[in-house]
Amino acid sequence: MKKGFLFLCLLTALLCCKQSDERYYSESPEIEYTKALLSYYSTFNFGGIKSIYSDSVKIYENSLESYNVEKLLATLKSDESKIEYQRLEDSLHVEMIVNDKNETWVYGWYLWKIKYDNNTKEYKVPVQSSWQFLNNKIIKEYTYYDASIFYSRYDSIRISNN
Repeated sequence: MKKGFLFLCLLTALLCCKQSDERYYSESPEIEYTKALLSYYSTFNFGGIKSIYSDSVKIYENSLESYNVEKLLATLKSDESKIEYQRLEDSLHVEMIVNDKNETWVYGWYLWKIKYDNNTKEYKVPVQSSWQFLNNKIIKEYTYYDASIFYSRYDSIRISNN
């Protein structure tokens, strides 16, 4: 009787302590894609950037309005000639989660260092990005940063040109 009771208690404990699925990751293929993406941004590797996004990606950059990868690439191409260098991956911290809806998200925090050709100052901008992945492609991106330093840069250029 004691053995039966102990067996029942052990069985109940085992069934109640079901292992939950892992939902937090510090290493994954999606994290590696994210690191590659930021490296591609730093070197203006447009083919590399496009290869990581899905064709129907929605990108939200400091906005509630989204744009597509073609607009992103056009903007980067127009900015390339104005930028001496930019670095994104130096200070990168990333993690990945699988949420309750079974969506895969990679979250990244990094320092965007950028220097324009006509300026001696290097700008440092903290950035937070969230990338939703499906089938190893980014289908949604949210990126937020303080853009006010860029407005002050444009104001100083405008004032010096007057």
